[in-house]
Formats: sequence, structure tokens, C-alpha cells
Amino acid sequence: MVKELQRGHYAERAKQLGEHIKAVAEGWNLPCVEGVRGLGLLRGVGLKPGSFSVPEGMTPAGYVNGLCREAGLLACPAGADTLRLIPALNIPEELLEEGLSILHGVLAKLA
Repeated sequence: MVKELQRGHYAERAKQLGEHIKAVAEGWNLPCVEGVRGLGLLRGVGLKPGSFSVPEGMTPAGYVNGLCREAGLLACPAGADTLRLIPALNIPEELLEEGLSILHGVLAKLA
């Protein structure tokens, strides 16, 4: 298994795609995005508290996660104010772009 991962250059690819996710999401300059953190393809999109209304009893990350799911993007909350993105190591770049587009659409509607 480890040899397969080394042969596929997944570590380098994960680093490159992770940096791409960070650059794209931070480039949106949306008031509800506080920043993007993480390593490789494990990324957290920080949601600025109070920048959008959230239904009572929900966290910002839980609310955005539900909106993403409805739009066709699987993510998961990581705490109250962070949306976690964990694409597969072998995700096609076109599919990654589609996911980022969905996320941008959801967050832009909240801005």
C-alpha cells in the first residue's frame, strides 16, 4: 500500500491540490470566509462568526454543510465555525474544480 502511494506521487499531488484549494477559496474574498488552513488535501474553511444568519440551534459550519449537501457537495463540519474538505487523493482536477465552484456558490449566497 505504501509503495502504491509513493509510486503515484500522491504526497506531491496532495500538496499541490491543497495549496490550490487554499488559493482559490481565499481568492474569493468573501466576507464569510475567515481563511483556509490545513495540509495537503485536508483543508478547513474558516467561517467568520456573525457574517451570516444561521437558523436557531445550528452552528455556522453545520448550516453551510447542509447547504453544500443540498447543492451536491459532501463536506463536514469541524467545530462550530470550520467546514472541512477532504477530497480523495486521486480526485480528478475537473471534479475538484466543480466542488470548489459549488462551495463558492453556497458561500456567495450567504455573503
